[in-house]
Amino acid sequence: MQAFREYLEGYLAGEGFLGMQEQAERLTGQMEELRLVLTYESDRIIIVQGEAPGSYDDFLKECFPGHKKRLVSPFGTEPELADLEAELLKAFRKRNPELFLESERFFGKYGDYADAVLVRFASEIGFYLSFYCFEQKMQERGFSFAVPQALESSREEMYARGLYDLALACAGRDVVANDTVFRRDEKFYILTGPNQGGKTTFARSLGQMVYFFKMGLDVPAEAAGIYRFTDICTHFCVEESVETGRGKLREELERLADIMAESGKGDSFLFVVINELFTTAANYDACIMGRRVLEHFLGRECRGIYVTHLRELAQGDPGLVSLGAMLDGQGRRTFRIERSTEEVPAAAGTLVARHGLTYGQLKERLA
Repeated sequence: MQAFREYLEGYLAGEGFLGMQEQAERLTGQMEELRLVLTYESDRIIIVQGEAPGSYDDFLKECFPGHKKRLVSPFGTEPELADLEAELLKAFRKRNPELFLESERFFGKYGDYADAVLVRFASEIGFYLSFYCFEQKMQERGFSFAVPQALESSREEMYARGLYDLALACAGRDVVANDTVFRRDEKFYILTGPNQGGKTTFARSLGQMVYFFKMGLDVPAEAAGIYRFTDICTHFCVEESVETGRGKLREELERLADIMAESGKGDSFLFVVINELFTTAANYDACIMGRRVLEHFLGRECRGIYVTHLRELAQGDPGLVSLGAMLDGQGRRTFRIERSTEEVPAAAGTLVARHGLTYGQLKERLA
């Protein structure tokens, strides 16, 4: 902001801007002094240069009783000229040719005066001010936002406390915040757990945190430290395309190829979010393809999260971290995401037991 202020001060003090400002003020002053009186008489409009006696409000009272009612102006608000305005300008130009010639010369010289830096600033500042107002409203509802710490080295620990999914919060849904940290040499989360346990929501919140940081915004968390990623790439599960005629697996591989190619460009440092990949393949095949994908990103020093039902993917590399969507003692979803070394019980099994439909329960009732 200080650099932009210096740039703006230099621009406003420049000869080009000062010369344009002087000419614009002179032309504006001349135009403001010009007055026309239009008189409609016998299907004709008579144009006289000068000022009519009295005020416009007095004129309306005299000629249009009840003028407080809404009247329609003959002059449009669109930038295009109405027919009446165009005819008036033609008559006006005949009486004031020098003013119009000077205006045309001014436009020819300064028609493209807009500075690219200032135009970009005017466009972007509106977005940031809007986000600031949005952030204040969310804070009034009890949601936290934090100024993230920029981590200068990938050897530092990337972390977040009280991280939540902003989209879920905006929808008025119940929000469960989570803490997370990428410790030294840890690169990828492998997140497993029961369906509807908050896995995709957690992955989305991580992606939001990185994306907001890249845009220079506060992040939806109580505190956060984030690497300076060059980009963020995501791959979320989509339905099979009937229009293209390609199977779901092929669709996934083609979309994944673009992300993998992006990670191999120069000094790229990506954050990757992968959600439920290879769900149509057999477990054995999905494990092989999943490991190949992870080996690719790990070899290029990427960071990210892989949401999957295959816990086997978390094995074999110290850069992989196993996370689990937790259940409570009664097998209910808590939507808490924690480091996990034990198998999280499947939600289907707990639901069957809760409703008395296990083999033992059924056998006892039917005996």
